[in-house]
Amino acid sequence: MTQITIDISNDLPLLQDNVETLTEKLGDLTPLMQAIGSLLEGSTRQRFLDKKAPDSTSWANLMPSTQTQKGNNNILVKSGDLISSITNHADKYSVTVGTPETYGVYHQFGTDKMTARPFLGLSDDDKEEIYELINEILMDD
Repeated sequence: MTQITIDISNDLPLLQDNVETLTEKLGDLTPLMQAIGSLLEGSTRQRFLDKKAPDSTSWANLMPSTQTQKGNNNILVKSGDLISSITNHADKYSVTVGTPETYGVYHQFGTDKMTARPFLGLSDDDKEEIYELINEILMDD
């Protein structure tokens, strides 16, 4: 499985700084983590359409021979199995987003013969949306 895990203590300081207040309001952070997981699952799928990595850099174009073989320019999309396999799992303090497709790791990190085209990760836009979600909860009285 190719996956990333977002841990609130390392990746989301606003969440970490307010974990006590959020726990008091929500009781259990699992629903919040599930909402974050759904958000990240959606943004990961959007990267396939935008052809961009989480850091907003564009994926490398397909080699002409690959383009001819695939018959289209849909980078990382041949059968649709990879994009449709993106899932998330949440618990009280973390969210994991990934794919069970074994070849996902080659696309994420590249190989000697294949350029990396990262699709998993936490973008600045993702962080902004997560912080908006957290702020809504914190401001809700």
